[in-house]
Amino acid sequence: MVTADFSKWASTDLVLSLYGETYTFHAPSVRRLEQLKAFAAMYDQDFGITTPLPDGTEWVALDDRPPIVLGGEAYEAMTEREVPAHTINRVALYVVHHWVRGREYADRAAQALWGEQTALEATSADAAQQPTKPRPRRRTTTKGARA
Repeated sequence: MVTADFSKWASTDLVLSLYGETYTFHAPSVRRLEQLKAFAAMYDQDFGITTPLPDGTEWVALDDRPPIVLGGEAYEAMTEREVPAHTINRVALYVVHHWVRGREYADRAAQALWGEQTALEATSADAAQQPTKPRPRRRTTTKGARA
């Protein structure tokens, strides 16, 4: 009988860093993966992509998804550290797409959804911090003017 250790080929956890903290999302079980597939379909529908929900799936509101998707431990840690709600929603969407469609898809989706926006926000923040230069005064001439 041949024995092989399959551990090196098993799925590893997803580890994300955010604001100097690290959050671990465990690879989903078969049952959990089915739940994440339903959430992926919900996110698709949020963005106007027609993806049918699996039979028997009840719709979950966008703001109610993160605690379910992220799991208690990671979600609680984020809320305790006062991570903004919109950022937690983004992490949830990324985690769903990572486990359902793969890391490359999750990265492309994140870049498409928030890459340009994040760059614009950073540019706006930089511009807001820059001192404004006084406008040059226009010279007025009285040449040819009648008194």
